[in-house]
Amino acid sequence: MLVHKLRDSYKSNKRTIITIGNYDGVHKGHIYILEKLTHLAKDNNLDSVLITFNPHTKTVVNQTDFKVITTLEDKIILSDKLNIDFLCEVEFNNTIKSLSYKEFIELIINKYHPSIILIGYDNKFGKNRDGTYKLLKEHLKETDIEVLECQEYDSNDCKVTTTNIKNNINKYNICLANKLLGRNYSLKGKVVNGQNIGKNIGYPTANIKINSFEQLIPPNGVYSVTLEVDNKKYKSICNIGYCPTIKKNCVEITIEVHVINQNLQLYGKNITIEFIDFIRKEHKFNTKEDLVKQIKKDILKVNLKGYK
Repeated sequence: MLVHKLRDSYKSNKRTIITIGNYDGVHKGHIYILEKLTHLAKDNNLDSVLITFNPHTKTVVNQTDFKVITTLEDKIILSDKLNIDFLCEVEFNNTIKSLSYKEFIELIINKYHPSIILIGYDNKFGKNRDGTYKLLKEHLKETDIEVLECQEYDSNDCKVTTTNIKNNINKYNICLANKLLGRNYSLKGKVVNGQNIGKNIGYPTANIKINSFEQLIPPNGVYSVTLEVDNKKYKSICNIGYCPTIKKNCVEITIEVHVINQNLQLYGKNITIEFIDFIRKEHKFNTKEDLVKQIKKDILKVNLKGYK
């Protein structure tokens, strides 16, 4: 898969099929659209193109510290696995924000010469989100571009949306969030030096500095996770929070991972944490001994459930 920017010099010399959106999460609903995109591309001898925004449009539109499920880096990796031919990064700013849907779609058409534009059932784009499937179809009716609408992904469970996934993560419903995503929720980061407090109580932890603080961090608590490093995965537990039992007056949230039954040298390594399930909320214990007893229970719970 090749990655472009909307404003770079590349122009497609082959007809394409495109879809447009934030695609935050690349969850089961998004995968449903993207698989339809690639199938239509193959059937019609077209290149498939995902047009996506960075940062998330709500960051600029709402001018807030908006949290995402999927970073651009991961979006690229996931799109490549789905056999998308091109990913076009639209650097979303006030200039792009001010474009009408007609102005925006003309930029896309001039760059990728689409034969088909595939629109999600609830997709809206352009200034004030005026661009809809119906309006775009009407706008392009005199052209040779076919505008198709992809219906909603049919789930037997709750609705598959980015908002619903984020809400489940924030409510500690990690298993359901993973089910809606179609994979385990993950954070990527680097192992940095800590205070070695975990090591002193018999449970050394890797202190993680995550790569992107625009990404949603699960709420404070203890989780069953896997830690992936050097293409190997290890059963682990993760504490997110302030470590109130052993750290005094800590004001910065830390992410610490204890790899179960392993002695790994992780300092300076790039790692991925995959969240499997929620174990318990963070709690201040009366003594370090009480904390150690609870950690043993946490590890036993992970082992008994057979998390991988």
